[in-house]
Order: sequence, then C-alpha cells, then structure tokens
Amino acid sequence: MRSPSTWIGAVFALACGGVLGFVLTIAHRAAVVVAGATVPTGLLLGLVSIGAFLAALRVLEPGRIPALGGALGVVGAVLVLATQGLGGRVVVADEPIGYAWLLGALVVSAGAVVWPRGRSAARDTMETQRQEDPL
Repeated sequence: MRSPSTWIGAVFALACGGVLGFVLTIAHRAAVVVAGATVPTGLLLGLVSIGAFLAALRVLEPGRIPALGGALGVVGAVLVLATQGLGGRVVVADEPIGYAWLLGALVVSAGAVVWPRGRSAARDTMETQRQEDPL
C-alpha cells in the first residue's frame, strides 16, 4: 500500500502537469525563422519541458505514481484544449504542428512514466560486494 504522501504528491503533480500542459499548449505554435527555415521552437521547447518535468518527478519521488499524475495532468490539459470550445474554436489546430504536439506530448509523457528506473550507485556497490565476498 502506498503512503498518503505518495498520493498527495500525485495529486500535486496532476495539478502542476495540468498547468504546464495548458501553458505549453497555448505556446506550442511559436516559431522562429532561421536562415529562411521556420523552426517550431514552441513545439520543441514544450516537449523538452514536459520531458524534464516528468523526469524530475521520476528522480525525486519513489515509484511511478507521482509521474503518472503529472503525465495525466499534461495530457489531460492538451486534450481538453484540442477539443472544440463553445464558439467552435480550438487551440490545437488541425494542422501538422497540432498533430505533432498531440502525439509528441502523449509519447513523451508515456515514455517518462514507463521508462525503467536507473540503478542506484548504492545498489550497484552492494551487489558488487556480494559477488566478491560470497558467504
């Protein structure tokens, strides 16, 4: 059974992920023209930001529950802003950059949650000592 602090962290991560997803979805269409080529900086920086947020949750919190909460917040905000509003307006347009944002946010979020946790140095040291000094 998970401790209450894990679930509180997951709810907090859900809220933070929702805010992050909302802000980055608004900014995903930002672009800069470099040497005549349009670089989708909003899309690239947004996906990197989502990855960094979820990677930090995986590193700082034990288990996947807080990272899952953050990922659900991000993806939920992106999906809500991709649906038609009251006036028929959408934030994520039916264009290649909109599809890249939807798919990219989903893939980065899912990848951060399912990525295996790295081995800690303490665990590696203990296993090395066990192998060198069998009982």
